[in-house]
This record gives sequence, C-alpha cells and structure tokens, in this order.
Amino acid sequence: MVHMIKFKFIFLFSFLLVYSCSSDRRNSKVPDKKNQVNSPKFDSNSIVIICHGEDAFAYHDHVCRGLRNCEASTEEVSVNEAVEMGRRPCGFCF
Repeated sequence: MVHMIKFKFIFLFSFLLVYSCSSDRRNSKVPDKKNQVNSPKFDSNSIVIICHGEDAFAYHDHVCRGLRNCEASTEEVSVNEAVEMGRRPCGFCF
C-alpha cells in the first residue's frame, strides 16, 4: 500500500514537473534575440565596427573576439548605418 502511494506521488510530481517546464514559444513574452536590432549596450548613434568580408553579417564593439575572423578591411560606422547595411548585433559582444 505504501509503495503504491509513493508511486502515485512520484508519477504526479513527474507529470507536474514536465508540464510546468514545457512552454509554447509562440506565446512567450521573451523577446527573440535574432530580431533584436539595438543592443542595450549602445544607442543608435554609437560607433561600432563592421567587417567588409563577403560572409560578414554583424556589427561589433571595439574589443570583440569575433573580429579576429575578419579577413577583409574593417570600418567604423554608427549602429544606425550598420543596421541600414543589413547588419545585426554580434553574438559574442552584444
């Protein structure tokens, strides 16, 4: 009898744990990082660095480790200019 009560308790606890941990991402209020345009670290007039490589897609701060991968020239631009060029915040430094 005691074993059956323990089993039911463990089963119920497990079910509640799994149910509470699962969530529907479509209804989540957490902002999607990929769609984030401006980082709280910089305002729209802050100066950032872009790489002119053909695979470059992000803008960086001045000490970003992601700039080590840049095999082309770099340029300092404002965040607004970088966004207008289709760039997004770097995953390392933002």
